[in-house]
Amino acid sequence: MITSVLSPEFAHLQPFFHSICSKFDTEGEVIFSKRNQIKVFNIDGLKISVKCFKVPNLFNRLVYSFFRASKAERSYRYGLLVASLGINTPSPIGYIEEKQFGIIRRSYYVCAYQPYRATITGILGSNDTNRETIIREFTRFTFTKLHQQGVLHKDYSGGNILVEDLGEDSYRFSIIDLNRMNFKKKVSTKQGLKNLRRLTLDITVNDIVTITSEYAALAGNSNPKQTLFWFLKYHLDFVRFKNFKSWYKKFKRG
Repeated sequence: MITSVLSPEFAHLQPFFHSICSKFDTEGEVIFSKRNQIKVFNIDGLKISVKCFKVPNLFNRLVYSFFRASKAERSYRYGLLVASLGINTPSPIGYIEEKQFGIIRRSYYVCAYQPYRATITGILGSNDTNRETIIREFTRFTFTKLHQQGVLHKDYSGGNILVEDLGEDSYRFSIIDLNRMNFKKKVSTKQGLKNLRRLTLDITVNDIVTITSEYAALAGNSNPKQTLFWFLKYHLDFVRFKNFKSWYKKFKRG
């Protein structure tokens, strides 16, 4: 059994949309393949991105079937919501769920493909001549577009932030991988800094200073060293957690 929701704005894509489940494994260009897989399809000159989520374990299949929206559905609904707040994200097209005996198996999130120059991961610590400008603009984007509107992307890693070069030292940022979001009335400075802890494990001291000094100025913090302290605390906590997780996986394998 297949259930799906297609945005009325993209009703003309209905024939392709309803063939995704049968075409995904054999057609399209793979642009990402790890736990989940993303493919790009060219439909009448429009490039469309389809993300196929890995089949969850049995417990999560039951949860997503009866108690919580699937990752694909959340991606779509959060995509519409963040777009309505003026936050750039590839245009949401719809989502599809494959079910067996009423229990979800695979799910797909469908959106417009968005070209980009780099991700924030590719900018941090790079030799890009405009690196500091990009990082400062990115910090302003994060503070004004997300945190001031109460939006917390719960997987705000550098690979989930796309960077477009608009020319004349101007850049546009878009967020992807939206199935884990939190919408609050207010995001405190500490919550905002904690939200930035995942950017990259290899972030340099110079880039940390750039981010925290800009964030402190935007938040009206008269003590930027305090902002630096909290960022470092949250980032190092995250690094320790990732290192422990990596060690534990190796320990389990023996």
